[in-house]
Amino acid sequence: MKTERRQRGDREETERRQRGDREETERRQRADREETERRQRGDSEETERRQRGDRGETERRQRGDREETERRQRGDREETERRQ
Repeated sequence: MKTERRQRGDREETERRQRGDREETERRQRADREETERRQRGDSEETERRQRGDRGETERRQRGDREETERRQRGDREETERRQ
């Protein structure tokens, strides 16, 4: 009788410990997954910010190039008018 009770108690303790280990493993895996998702979301947001910045830089450069071209053409027209 005592042996059976002790064995049952040991078995229940083992099951409790295993259940706790499983729950801890699941918690750790969930935390790892969430951390990975946060990191990926941050990476994609950083990439998006960088692309927006690159687009803005390209637009500024093109606008500057257009303005420079217009200044040159205006200068060329004025020079042509002075020669005539």
